[in-house]
Amino acid sequence: MSASDPLFVRLGVRYIRARHGRLPPKADQDGVNVLNADERAEIKRIARWTIVRAAMAGATSTAVSGAVEVAATPLLTAGHVVSYWFLLLLGLALASVLEILFLYWDALRSVHELSRAAGLPLFSETDERERLAATMARAALEMPNPRLDLEGIDPWKEASRARLIIASLVYKAKISATNFLFKALVRRAISRAALRSYLVPFVSVPFTAMWNGIVAFLIMREAKLRVMGPSAAHELVRMTFADKKELEPAAAEAALRAVGASIVKKEDLHPNLAALFREVRARVPHTTPSHSLDDPKAFIARLAGINERESAVVLRVLVIASVLDGRISKKERALLEEAFVATGRAVQMDKLDALRVAFTSGDELTPALMESVVSGLTAAR
Repeated sequence: MSASDPLFVRLGVRYIRARHGRLPPKADQDGVNVLNADERAEIKRIARWTIVRAAMAGATSTAVSGAVEVAATPLLTAGHVVSYWFLLLLGLALASVLEILFLYWDALRSVHELSRAAGLPLFSETDERERLAATMARAALEMPNPRLDLEGIDPWKEASRARLIIASLVYKAKISATNFLFKALVRRAISRAALRSYLVPFVSVPFTAMWNGIVAFLIMREAKLRVMGPSAAHELVRMTFADKKELEPAAAEAALRAVGASIVKKEDLHPNLAALFREVRARVPHTTPSHSLDDPKAFIARLAGINERESAVVLRVLVIASVLDGRISKKERALLEEAFVATGRAVQMDKLDALRVAFTSGDELTPALMESVVSGLTAAR
């Protein structure tokens, strides 16, 4: 956690730390990124009840707001417009604030439970664990990833500034606008002739519950990826460099550039990618890049001058970077194809997707699995 983190993130980390200290430690026997049958069942249980509670909170909040609206309707009928709107907005504000506070608290509690279920040792003596706790808090609070200082890598280098602004506005408005939007859409679809007037304020209850459930599902899925990511990055990099302890300077720089280029194409500095960059950097500690690492064109250009064995290592790093956030965008697929073509190879997307599914499912990432994926990915055309 950093002093530059938003207040809610710092408060979230403090809550997780306090809760963590009250509970007995849970040891992991098979790697955090590997989920055994018991861990899978526990994680599914945590996610399922988080979704249920979120849906119930949305339904309750909307029902309370609807009840206030029904109770205030006689004021409007009697001509007391100001009193009507004051009571209506007060009820809506209180219900919404309480709902949001509950959802944030429950999400923080749930991501901590998920971390414990997977055996993640939070709050050890290392800074890496402190960073991970902050990323978990951001997942729970639906906050965007920070722009960390990774040797000048800018995840938004190729992103549309207009789209970023629109995405930011949508993010900031979505919580407060959801209730209103659902009510407006449903009211337009259902005429008052088909529905008694006192039922109109309640028509958005199931929709709000459904929306909250979807958001909770996405939060838990992202939290699971963040729990497994650093461990998976360590294991995959270890396998990648197993037969090549040291790289030539050009290949070492290209390995760093592979992560930087992937971050640019993702248009987001996912914490798993930051963990991967640190793992690769630890393997090439003396490499000094000639210039910025976030230039995909420079990455592709450097691949052409690297020998076959070392270019295979670099491509493996690029593959790992592509899957560690659980999704592969169209831009990333284009980057992969261009990189493999530059080394005289052809990428097989089905093999790439198989690795992504194995990671997101919590399957064991064995050397045999990696080798089968890599051998397919690096087959000459």
